Formats: sequence, C-alpha cells, structure tokens
Amino acid sequence: MIIVKHRLVPPADIREFAWRYALQRLERFGSANKEFIHILPDEGHGDFITKMVRKMRRFSAVPSAFTSKSLDRKAVNIVEDPSERNSKESYFIQLADLNAYAAFRNVFPGRNFGGDMWDELGESRVMEVNQLRGGPTGIVVWPSS
Repeated sequence: MIIVKHRLVPPADIREFAWRYALQRLERFGSANKEFIHILPDEGHGDFITKMVRKMRRFSAVPSAFTSKSLDRKAVNIVEDPSERNSKESYFIQLADLNAYAAFRNVFPGRNFGGDMWDELGESRVMEVNQLRGGPTGIVVWPSS
C-alpha cells in the first residue's frame, strides 16, 4: 500500500493507519487461504504493532467493499505477537523493503529508479490486493485522489 500523505485531510496518524490496513489485509489473505499469520516487522515499532495486533484479535471492524456496513474481522489468525527483525540481518525484511520501494516507484517514478523493478519482482507480489478497486496491478494507492 502506498499512502499519499499530502492527500490526507485532516492530517492523520499515518503509522497507525498503515499498520491497521496492513493487518486487516493480512487477516483477510490468511483467512481466504486458510493460513495463519506471523508478523515480522523491521525493528523500531514492535510495541506499537504488538498493541495493535492484540487489540485487533479482540475487536476489528473493517469497512465492507460492497455495502456501507462494517464487518467483524477479528485478527484471530495472527497467531503470535510480532517478532521484530533488524533488516540488515533478514532477507525477508530486505525483500519487503524492496517491494515497498519498487511499488512506490511504480506509482511515482524517480530519476534513478523507474517503475520497471515492480514487474521484475514477479511472484513475491500479491497481485490480488486491488482486484476490487483497480489501480496499478498489485498496488493499493490511498487515498486514490
């Protein structure tokens, strides 16, 4: 997910929104595939994420894509508190960082890093994330405009 900060009105807590949305998407992905989830974030926000995961295991209402009602989607398939990793010591975190940067540059190309890296990541991307809303393949841009 790419959060376009200058489009947010009023200014929101970007970190809270981003992690809440990511955890909701992970819960949905895991539920749809009958899988359990373990969060491995880069170090620095572990306590914040742990509190959010614990809260979302008890209560998590998410907006429906089809109606104006909220859906009860407790994050019960997130099976353990998050385990922080130092990105220098984890290929998984490095791949996640590369994916995030490549997605960002796919939407907002830079002079030295264009959008083509996103396509080269192949199977490491989850292409279904925006199948209902559209947009760049496998990338959610929020707010959209």
